[in-house]
Amino acid sequence: MDKAIRKPTLSQASDDRAAVSPIEKRASFGQIALLKVREVVYRCEGQGTLPPQMRRSNRKIGNAPIRRAARGSSSSKGDGNIASGCPADNEATAAVFRAIRLQGWSGLRLPRELQVGVYAFVNPVWCLKPPLPSPLSGAVLQYHTEVVIDYSNRRQRTFWESMAPQTAYELGKQMINLRCLIHRFPETPDGAQGLRAGQYVPAYGWCLGIVIGLVEGHVKGRQAAREEEGSATTMKEGSLQSLVFQGVVISTLGRQEAARLHRIINSAALAAAPSRFVDLPALTDVIGVIHSGDPYTQSVIKERNWAMTALQCLSRVNTDNVANLWPFVMVTRSLVELSAMHPMAPSQLVTLLGCILPGMEPESTGHLAYLRVIGSIKLYGIESADLRNGIRDMQKSLVERGCSKSLDLLAFRVDRSDAHSLLLNDYETFKALTSLVDATCSPSGRVVFEACISADDDVRDIPLAHLLAYTSFGKVPSCGLPILSALLTCYDLRIWPEIPPDCPSVQSYIDTTSPSTYSYVWTVTEDQVARPQNGPIDLSLMDELMFDRHEIDGVVCSISIECAEGFAPPADAIPPEPPELEALSPSGLEGVKALIVKHRIGLGVAKTILSKGAHLESLELMEMGMMDVLALLGGIPLLQMPQKLKLDSLRAQDGQIQEGPTQLDSAYELIVNKKLHGVKELTAKGDFALRLAATLRHHMPSLGTLTMSGGETEMRQLLVDGGRGAIAQLSLRFVHEGGREFIRAADESEGITLGDWSDQLPHINSLLMYLDVPPADVVDPGAFILSSIWSVLEIESISELTVVLRQRSHLDELKAALKRRFGPDRQERGLVTTSSLILSFEDIKKLNKAAFAYSLRADIGFLEALIKTGDPHQSLTMITSLAATVKRLSSIFEYYLPSHDANIAAVALASDFAGRMCAATPMSVVDPPYAPRRLKAPLMAAMERHGLAMEPMMRLHGDGPGIPSPSVIASAAQLVAVLRKTGKDITGIQLLYKASVHGFAYTDMLSRVGDASGLLFLTRMNAFIHGCFINADLRPPPSVSSSAAFKQYPAEVLIFKASGHSQPTFQTSSVTSKWVTLSRADNHPHGVEAKLTVGKDASDPCIPEWLGLWAPDTLGWSASEGCVVRVSWERGVGDGEEDINAILADEIEVFLYNDLLQGV
Repeated sequence: MDKAIRKPTLSQASDDRAAVSPIEKRASFGQIALLKVREVVYRCEGQGTLPPQMRRSNRKIGNAPIRRAARGSSSSKGDGNIASGCPADNEATAAVFRAIRLQGWSGLRLPRELQVGVYAFVNPVWCLKPPLPSPLSGAVLQYHTEVVIDYSNRRQRTFWESMAPQTAYELGKQMINLRCLIHRFPETPDGAQGLRAGQYVPAYGWCLGIVIGLVEGHVKGRQAAREEEGSATTMKEGSLQSLVFQGVVISTLGRQEAARLHRIINSAALAAAPSRFVDLPALTDVIGVIHSGDPYTQSVIKERNWAMTALQCLSRVNTDNVANLWPFVMVTRSLVELSAMHPMAPSQLVTLLGCILPGMEPESTGHLAYLRVIGSIKLYGIESADLRNGIRDMQKSLVERGCSKSLDLLAFRVDRSDAHSLLLNDYETFKALTSLVDATCSPSGRVVFEACISADDDVRDIPLAHLLAYTSFGKVPSCGLPILSALLTCYDLRIWPEIPPDCPSVQSYIDTTSPSTYSYVWTVTEDQVARPQNGPIDLSLMDELMFDRHEIDGVVCSISIECAEGFAPPADAIPPEPPELEALSPSGLEGVKALIVKHRIGLGVAKTILSKGAHLESLELMEMGMMDVLALLGGIPLLQMPQKLKLDSLRAQDGQIQEGPTQLDSAYELIVNKKLHGVKELTAKGDFALRLAATLRHHMPSLGTLTMSGGETEMRQLLVDGGRGAIAQLSLRFVHEGGREFIRAADESEGITLGDWSDQLPHINSLLMYLDVPPADVVDPGAFILSSIWSVLEIESISELTVVLRQRSHLDELKAALKRRFGPDRQERGLVTTSSLILSFEDIKKLNKAAFAYSLRADIGFLEALIKTGDPHQSLTMITSLAATVKRLSSIFEYYLPSHDANIAAVALASDFAGRMCAATPMSVVDPPYAPRRLKAPLMAAMERHGLAMEPMMRLHGDGPGIPSPSVIASAAQLVAVLRKTGKDITGIQLLYKASVHGFAYTDMLSRVGDASGLLFLTRMNAFIHGCFINADLRPPPSVSSSAAFKQYPAEVLIFKASGHSQPTFQTSSVTSKWVTLSRADNHPHGVEAKLTVGKDASDPCIPEWLGLWAPDTLGWSASEGCVVRVSWERGVGDGEEDINAILADEIEVFLYNDLLQGV
């Protein structure tokens, strides 16, 4: 465990208050002299004697008043400021420095020895001027009691990096009163460049040789000083009490620079290790010892033969190679605390203690008799057998060395990802752990378990069977139950054992924020099924285990019951009821809010949990028969029935459980006792689940949310057969662990048609629909989504509609469909708000209003329909009163509503379509209105009266009417996109050639096209479209033998492609001058050259973009009717045949366009 750095004083080195050596007194003279200098300066400035707040630092230490070496000393701060921090100290120190600057050292009327002390106290070691060592350093370094080697201080860094280890050794010989040495090495920030988050690179070896030189030089120098005083010396054998290694984060330090500092900058120690032990008899604290694994610093201290017989605290040490720590514990008999920077495995601690010889004589107390703190021991990420053996060996090593029932603190670290399997589910390992605690810990001590969560562990799928395995454990020491309780607390479970008087206090902590959800899983194994009754548990353990955090708001527990992996239970297997579950306390189940039964074999476990009185909020039943569901629900008391019920992937009843009296009684129990009246949310997935849900929904008057997953037909059936009760929210989807499933339309060409049954559906307030949009080669995605929206809006009660789509591109398709249907009106385009389409009540009203926005109000057919459908009195009023007619028209045209008469709505929609065609901008497409089932026939009739077709219409330039797409290959939207790209003001388009009608031969095409100019070629293979636009006529060579086989000429062309109903992709942003190459009509090219090539130059075969029609059949397609098309779309790639895509077109069309200029 971490321990504060203890700065020793001379009083700690002379506990018996013996006389202090004159040499040791020199370490205090600098502080004494500074106080005297302050007083002299203060008097010289006319201030009298020092005020009390400036005299408070005087304390009696040994035979002289001395101020304790503090964190603010000159050597530790490195900035020359020795003030203790209060304003008076800072003011006095500044006065001393000012006097020295103005008067010099000779101006201070002090003895020479005190002047040297002041100099040493105000000047840190790194301010000494070379060459070193020197007489000056010899005079002042004996006054220094603390040295800091700090990388973060620029001046210090320069001083220490330029020093050789041998020089440090010589300086150390002069620091005969050194008490504390701090080594602050650099390290990179967490997650520096080239490192993952949480990783950093420390430069342990930076100036490590300097540290070793100073320590060994200090030992040598102090030994010489004692010998100089002779046998009458009162100087203690040692003075160095604290050795500290600290990392300093340098924000600008990179990985490579840290590695360089670690290996090069004074990382090596003195050339030769001492032949005799380096005795450090006063050293009590060693903090942060780190050994690297590379040859520069590995074992560097171990090889120096240091002997630390008085060591009491070895903390924050690195245990990567514990053998390197042997020098620190090998000879000590005073060790009180042992802790590591990172948790160490029991086997590592055993290796470390292996260097300490156990007590050989019976009366020997052992080297570890004073050990009181061990932290922290790693109990995770270790094989079960290795962990068990390591714990046993650890107990043996400690007891043999005198650590028996004496520890005040024993800290363990566990991981919630494996503690349940390593400790709670393994009796032998758990017994070894309790035996270790019982043998080594004092009854008044503490045992701490600190739980962590691995980065990839989100506290899910906690094996509940592992947590209950203790119910079958044998005898363990008295501390077993407290330890069990502490470990269970890591998983939000707790038992309340009685603490024996000889048992230490056992606590547990979690080092991360506790999650808001705990998910437990009970796995039904083959062994449980083979032995469903495995014997009762001990009575003392029954009804004791509680889910601990149920009283804290926001913490939810769920239990999932599933089959063991690879286990397929027989159909007639009896679901087991494990006796371990009897350990659960009824009151402790209040925190369990959700129960998930993933297979029929888990029904026994579910019944046991429910019989304990669990008050669930959610119950999910999967992979079982419908009668199994009724039997389980029938056994739940009315007050325990969950509000949320999920039925997933039910199946036909199998095995021995058939529809019989028991199951019928269960259904009767549910219905008669009104147990389902409190269910507020129902989810059904799959055909059988939907069928059962249709039956149960009749008996759920409180049902507010209904979620369904399956085919459109099955879900519609549930709504139609499930009664007329109102539903606040209807969700056509299902959310599961693996993700979301989207509703699939029964007819992908029309979209969702749920609105066709609106008169049979219940009252629905809100609809959430996860829509499965077919691919573009099947249907236009935007039109599919929009038609599905119009269909569900036939359900007039819907006030909020949310449509969730699989892909964000579907939103763009929907925007295009809205534009084609309603025009570029920003009000309607703004309906798409996020990745989903959300329509509020106001949005629905705007959408309904937009449906009649362009209706022709003077349409005679509409007036006739309106008069015929009204009641006689109202019709007479409309005929005789103009004001009544206008009022009625205004009310009808305000909104489209399903409640409108079918004939009136049909005529109005047709009139609106005609009006939009007239108002449409040139080179645009107008989509027809959506027609639900009730409007199909009257709408078709109304369309015929207006001379319109029930399909998208193209609005070209000029005064001509809108026309549908004349192509069987390209849709109206695709065709307009191509025509718009030509940059021509096209007024009409005429079909000249169609391969399936006029023949697939090259000559068939030439004879149909003739000398027409301004041609559009379209080819189709399945759902793929390739085409080109040629702003010229076709000029093949004459059909005479003397003429060339091919003719090539430049023309403005545009090459494009598309897939299904998607928008075309163009090779260039506009028409571009390229080569057109045509073959003679009677020519039969060899190789791969096509008879009509657009974009490719025969003299330059490296042009990457071209389209060739009527190419030779090199792939054996001659038996099939069609035309071979070769196309290249690879930019920057050569003309190699491997880069060319050859297809067999099953249709070819050639169109002639007319533009405004041709009519001039």
